[in-house]
Amino acid sequence: MTNEKQFEALWRAGCKEAILAIIRNKGRALSKSQLEHQLTSSVSRGLVSHAITLATLSGRSLQRSDVERLIKRCLKLGWVPDALHAARQGALSDKTRQRLCDACVANGFAKTLS
Repeated sequence: MTNEKQFEALWRAGCKEAILAIIRNKGRALSKSQLEHQLTSSVSRGLVSHAITLATLSGRSLQRSDVERLIKRCLKLGWVPDALHAARQGALSDKTRQRLCDACVANGFAKTLS
C-alpha cells in the first residue's frame, strides 16, 4: 500500500495517533510492526473503527482475542453501540456474548423475551 493510501485510510477512520506516527516517520507508511502497535493501542482504548482499519491495513482481520478485549473495554466505558459493532467483527465467547446482551437490555437497546 502506498504512503498516501495508508494515510487516507487512517485519516478517514480518525486514527490520530497513527497519522502522527506517519508524520514522525517522515511521511513513510507504517510498517507491519508499527501497525500492530497502533492496533494494540486502539484495542486497549476501545476504539473499534480504528482497530478495524488498522487490522485491515495490516492485512488481517481482528483476532478473537482482539474482539473480546474491544467489547469488554467498550462495555466498561459504557459504549454499547461500539461494543455491538465490535461484536460483528468475529466470534465471541458465551460469557462475553451474555455480558453484551445484558448491557443491551440494561441500556434499552433490546428487550427481554419474558
